[in-house]
Formats: sequence, structure tokens, C-alpha cells
Amino acid sequence: MYMPTPSIPALQRAIQISEQIKSLEAELASLLNWGLSGRHAGLSPKRRGRPRKEGRIAKVGFEMENGLVSDGSKKKRKMSRAVKAKIAAAQRARWAREKKEK
Repeated sequence: MYMPTPSIPALQRAIQISEQIKSLEAELASLLNWGLSGRHAGLSPKRRGRPRKEGRIAKVGFEMENGLVSDGSKKKRKMSRAVKAKIAAAQRARWAREKKEK
């Protein structure tokens, strides 16, 4: 594919426009307090995943109040024998009903 070579005045105009764009971008960044990366300086992206350990240590009081173990995981809930028996009986009744329907 043939592309004509741009003339010298066209190249000079292209350089001039490119410099204008750079200066306008710098002005915009200074108006909005953006850093070099283009992100707003006052806001950082929300961190995903597990919190850092030092932040977790500060939450010990919160964890104790809200039923969490010191490592941040929830305490294991224990089911009483009576509740387990009730659930098992209900499941046996469901199985019996299904078997009866077949």
C-alpha cells in the first residue's frame, strides 16, 4: 500500500499540534491534581483481597465484640445434638416421601 511522504510544513504542523496536546494535558493534570499515572492523587484504587496484617492487628477489639477469632475468621458454630437430630429426622422424612412417590 502506497503512502505519500508528508511535506516538511505538514510535519512541522504535526509537531506543533503534538506539543500543544502535551501542554494541554499537563495543564489539565495540574487542574485536577493528577499525578503522572493519570489517577486522581487523592483517591487510590480500592484494595482487593485479604487486608494487610498490621491493619488486622488493630481490629482485635472489634473482632472480640463481633464474634471473630483473633486471626479474623469467624468462630466455629456448634450445633446441639437436638438440632442435629431434628434435621436428620426431617431429611429422613423427605427421603421416605420421595421413595413413596416412586
